Amino acid sequence: MVKELANEANDMVLLFQMDSDEKLDVMWGDVGILYFCIDKHDLQDKQFEKVKFTLQCY
Repeated sequence: MVKELANEANDMVLLFQMDSDEKLDVMWGDVGILYFCIDKHDLQDKQFEKVKFTLQCY
C-alpha cells in the first residue's frame, strides 16, 4: 500500500499552491496551505476535471 502511494505521489504535478497570508486577510485553517495537483498523464491529456485538492494545516 505504501509503495502504491509513493508511486502515485511521484506521478503528481503541483499546479497551484496558495499559502495563508495575514496581510492579504487570507487564512486557510490555522496558517494552512492549499495545494492543487494533477496526475502527469491527466495533465498531458488536459483532463483538468481530475485535479485533486488538499489543505495542509498546522
